Amino acid sequence: MKKWIIGALCAAVLFGLCGCQEEIPEQILPETDAPATLVPETTAEPTTVPETTEAVIPTETTMPEETEPLYIPEIHPNTVGIYIPADDGTKARALVTEFSSKRKAKTDIDCFEIFASSEERITGKNFRGMWNAVWESYDMRENAKIGFIIDFAYGETQVHQTILKPSDTVEFFDYLEIYLYDDINQTPGKWYSHLEDKDMKEETIISSIKLTSGSKIAQVGDITLTAFIYNGEDCFNAKGEYIGQVLATVLIKEK
Repeated sequence: MKKWIIGALCAAVLFGLCGCQEEIPEQILPETDAPATLVPETTAEPTTVPETTEAVIPTETTMPEETEPLYIPEIHPNTVGIYIPADDGTKARALVTEFSSKRKAKTDIDCFEIFASSEERITGKNFRGMWNAVWESYDMRENAKIGFIIDFAYGETQVHQTILKPSDTVEFFDYLEIYLYDDINQTPGKWYSHLEDKDMKEETIISSIKLTSGSKIAQVGDITLTAFIYNGEDCFNAKGEYIGQVLATVLIKEK
């Protein structure tokens, strides 16, 4: 009896399990005439990252520009100085680099004499004798001349003038009068005056220069007078400026 009951129970359980399973119909895909599309296998190539190299810009080698050497003319006599009469009562001349005097319109400031020397003192019996003794001590003195440069200011105007002849001084005559003299090519004992342009000859030597206060001298400050020696046109640049190195300067102040 017990065995029958147990067998019935097992049969019931098996039946219940089979009843719970739902039969899933097989899914049938529709037929098509289109050929099957084959997807090609792709083999991924490794990505190559290009190497980054900095662009090398060639640097230009800048060669220094060749400059022509500064031309310095050879000048003889190769020494010059500005002198005034010595204040010891003799006829000697004293080298001067700074000078001061009172200024009054139409009165002389002073007369400055030019020697081919830089000695502190030159002695002799008279100016012409002393000048010739020094000048003729140079063997190479052919075509040598004396010129000047004047520098001063009045108001807002700056004067920088090269003087080779009398007419080079006319532009500022109202402020500063300048007179040039050839004390060498003169008849001894005979009076002579300052040079004019018509007096300038091949043998003319401007051996002294006189500065006189112009009518507007009150507007003029310090004056710089430069004397120089030159032998020809090659002593000047294209602008007419002296490029030699044989020069001397005196600073002239108002007392």
